[in-house]
Parts: sequence; structure tokens; C-alpha cells
Amino acid sequence: MQRRRYLQKGSATSRSDTPYPFMTNPEVIRSRLLTAFPGARVDVTDLTGTLDHFQAVVVAREFDGKSRIEQHKMVYAALGDLMSGPIHALALTTRRPSDDS
Repeated sequence: MQRRRYLQKGSATSRSDTPYPFMTNPEVIRSRLLTAFPGARVDVTDLTGTLDHFQAVVVAREFDGKSRIEQHKMVYAALGDLMSGPIHALALTTRRPSDDS
């Protein structure tokens, strides 16, 4: 039996007539992160070519004074519904600009 996935219009995912959920791409992830962290340096890589396993490096001034856990929570919040569907795995590195000096 083929599974179909129906989600709200305008969400990160949409109706799919395949048994696989809608996949995202590195540019969508990068755009979401730049919206949440203007002026940040954001690098996103598709690790496997399957559009569901990614690596992201985010360097943002919004991370100043935040613990690593708080920084990661901020990134997960920025990605929102992508984390509960299209992104299966995210290897995440967060830093403050002062950490790059």
C-alpha cells in the first residue's frame, strides 16, 4: 500500500504522491537560517546526496553569551518544521564571530 502525505498548504512540505516525504535542499535551509540570523555566515552541505542529511555551520552574533545548547536550540527553532520532516539528520556547528578570530 502506498502512503500519501498531506500537509498544510504553505508548510515546508506538501502533498506527495510518492511513499517518500518531500525533501528540502541546502539553499532552503540556508535561507531560513539567514532570515533568523541576519548577517551570519551560513554554510550548508548535503552530506549524502539524498537531500535529508545535512551539515550546517552557522557563525552568528546572536550566539554571543549563549551556551552551545542554547545556540543549537536557536538553530532548530529557526528551521522549524523542516526539522520534523524533510531534515532527517543535521550535523550542526555553531560559533560566535569572536570564535573565528
